[in-house]
Amino acid sequence: MNMSEENDQYYFNFSFFKVDPKWRWMADLAKEESAKEVENVMNNSGIMY
Repeated sequence: MNMSEENDQYYFNFSFFKVDPKWRWMADLAKEESAKEVENVMNNSGIMY
């Protein structure tokens, strides 16, 4: 085993988001639309997920 294999480092990043409990009671179509809106915001934020 060479030096580079011994010193491999891995970094993990986790994101957790709180969802309003009222979201569970929304109609399926409204849930899909809100999920797409969140996805759009995340994709346009410039942050790599």
